[in-house]
Amino acid sequence: MGGIIAASVLFLMNFIFNKLLFKSPRFKALINKKLEILVHNGKLDFKKASDLDISDDELREAMRDYGVEKFKEVKLDVSASFRKMMY
Repeated sequence: MGGIIAASVLFLMNFIFNKLLFKSPRFKALINKKLEILVHNGKLDFKKASDLDISDDELREAMRDYGVEKFKEVKLDVSASFRKMMY
């Protein structure tokens, strides 16, 4: 019985969250962060990385996840609530 209640509460919360996300521009702006370009054509923007509290080690770890060793191999790295790297 407890599992059904928990699942129902989660379903209801998800439903309300999605309704707010699609109906309210203010809520959508709050949840969806602006994309920031951290690396462009192999050059790291230290100021933006610092503003986003992303360390050099974290960025290098993300690069290794994509099989990239050096910043000069990165054409574009976009950081937000998700990370997307193109090389």
